[in-house]
Amino acid sequence: MPKSFEAADREALLALFARIDNQASVVATRALIRAAFLFTNKPDRPYHALGMNVSEVDVLASVARAQGMALTCSEIAGATLISRGGITGILDRLEARGLVRREGSRDDRRSTVIQLTEKGADLCHRLFTKLARNDEDIFARALKPEQISKFSKLLAFLLGSLRRRVPRHERMHSSPATDMDEFEPNREVALVQSSPETNQGESAGPETQDGAFGLVRHIDGARG
Repeated sequence: MPKSFEAADREALLALFARIDNQASVVATRALIRAAFLFTNKPDRPYHALGMNVSEVDVLASVARAQGMALTCSEIAGATLISRGGITGILDRLEARGLVRREGSRDDRRSTVIQLTEKGADLCHRLFTKLARNDEDIFARALKPEQISKFSKLLAFLLGSLRRRVPRHERMHSSPATDMDEFEPNREVALVQSSPETNQGESAGPETQDGAFGLVRHIDGARG
């Protein structure tokens, strides 16, 4: 008697998983995705206490990293991998909290520029200092310093390879990540890409500088 389609399909799937589940690349990919989710959603991540999500922190950090220079929505979108529509919603919330301000551009009346407020700068100092310490605690519990360094380098090369395979226009128009359910795992994982070790002639290239760039750099500054 021939097997039913459901039984045959189930057996085929089990055979597939038996074949791929121990492949190093599959194991690493699953671990990265799960680690990124757990890392971001840990209750002790400092931004949770402030009622903020990763996307809001990333946008705030990008504005802070401009060192007083005003940014446009397009520039923030390009740096964070959040669409312009998503950026607008995030800026609405940050502005409502008094962390940023938007003004019309004197050079282009069609553009709006964004800057940190004094309150926003104060929050950045406190938040990113705590984030840096929290990062160190998380990694120190699992890895030795030399392992963290190697992990950071490997991630930088992987991210660089992935970034080079995504057209620039697609990076700048990815879906809005305005809450934790829409979090993009590579954003938080990218926190390690800009460590001192990966910037000393072994960087995966300028392509790795997109997404969480402001957050990475500001955290590194807090560590110093």
